Amino acid sequence: MTAAGIADVQKCLRPASGLVTGDKNVNLLKQYASETKKKKSEKEKLGINVIPIVISAAVMILLFAISFTLLLIRKTELKQLEDYNNSPEVISGVAEYDMMLARNSYLNAQYDAVQNIDENIRTYPVCDSNIMEKIEDCARGYASVSFDAFDAEQGTIQMTASSDTVDNINCFIAKLNQQNIFIS
Repeated sequence: MTAAGIADVQKCLRPASGLVTGDKNVNLLKQYASETKKKKSEKEKLGINVIPIVISAAVMILLFAISFTLLLIRKTELKQLEDYNNSPEVISGVAEYDMMLARNSYLNAQYDAVQNIDENIRTYPVCDSNIMEKIEDCARGYASVSFDAFDAEQGTIQMTASSDTVDNINCFIAKLNQQNIFIS
C-alpha cells in the first residue's frame, strides 16, 4: 500500500511544484519538455551535419596521401629512366645506331641505283645475233632480208626485205608483229 500512496503523491507533485497551472494553455512542463527536445535536436542536427564533413575530410586526406605517394613513386621511376637514358652506354649505343642507320640508307640508295642501271641495261635496245635470227626466221619462206643499220638511241633497225609477191611481204610483217621483241 505504501507504493500506491507514493504514486498518488507523484501525481500531485507537478501541480504543487508550479509546473502545471489550472489553465490548459499554460503548461510549463510541456514547454520545458519541448525546449529540452529542441536542444537535443539541435545537438543531433549538429552531429548529423558534422559527420559528413569529418568523413569527407578523412577521405580527402586519404586520397591526398595516396596521390602524394604515387607522385613520389613516379618521380623515382622517372629519375631512374632519365639516368638510364643519360648513361654513356645508351648514348654511345644511340650514336652507333644513328651511324648504322645512315650507312644502311646509303647502301640502300646504292643498291637501288644498281638495280635501276640493271633494269635500264635490260631494256636498252640492241640488235645482236639473236634479234637478227628471229627476223630471219620470220622472213623464211616469205622474203629475203638484209640488215643495213641499227640506231641504238631510237631503237630502230634499218633492213631491206624483198619478196616476189606483195602478199608474202604482208605475211612477213604480220609474223614480225607477233614477236615480243618488237613494239608495233
